[in-house]
This record gives sequence, C-alpha cells and structure tokens, in this order.
Amino acid sequence: MRTATWFFGLLAITALCIVGCSKKEVTPPTPSSGVDIPKLQQAFANNTEGEVQQAITDVSFGMRYGDPVKALMALDKLAALPSITEPQKQIVNATIEAVKKLAAQQPAPAQ
Repeated sequence: MRTATWFFGLLAITALCIVGCSKKEVTPPTPSSGVDIPKLQQAFANNTEGEVQQAITDVSFGMRYGDPVKALMALDKLAALPSITEPQKQIVNATIEAVKKLAAQQPAPAQ
C-alpha cells in the first residue's frame, strides 16, 4: 500500500512538472505582404555601391518592421540612382507599387 501511494504521488508530481514546464513558443505570424524583397535583393546582389546597399537595407527594415513609408523613401532613392540598369529599375518600380498597395491596406496610426 505504501509503495502504491509513493508511486502515484511521484507520478502526479511528474505529470504536473511536465504540464507546467512545457511552454509553447508563440511566434508572431509573418505578414504575407505581397512585396518580393528577396527578388529586389537578388537584383542588386552584384552591386557593391554603399548607397545602393544602404537603400536595400532600408527597404528590408521598413518592410520587416511595418514602416512602408521608410521603405518607399528608400525605394525612391534607389530608383533615382543613375547607376542602376533598366531591369533593376523595373524591379524597383514593381516593388514600389506593391509597397503602395500594402500601405493603402494598413489602418491609419492612432493618435
């Protein structure tokens, strides 16, 4: 009888520890924005100009952190550079349109 009590007591404690210690990691869902940032990055992968790379980084951060205005400013700066080619310009313009659509869908910030 005493062994059965210890066994069930130990079993109950183990069950409580397993249930109490198992935390589910909650990861926020990644927004499917429709903006193809990897395609933009791939188009400028061979360009080593600091200004171009900074603009690409600003676009990525703007989209990642939900700041389409920052992304649009960086894209405008990128589109105005004389060193980019016509195919790169087309990708930049397509990305600008996608970011504009996304910005139009977002609610206005509360004040």
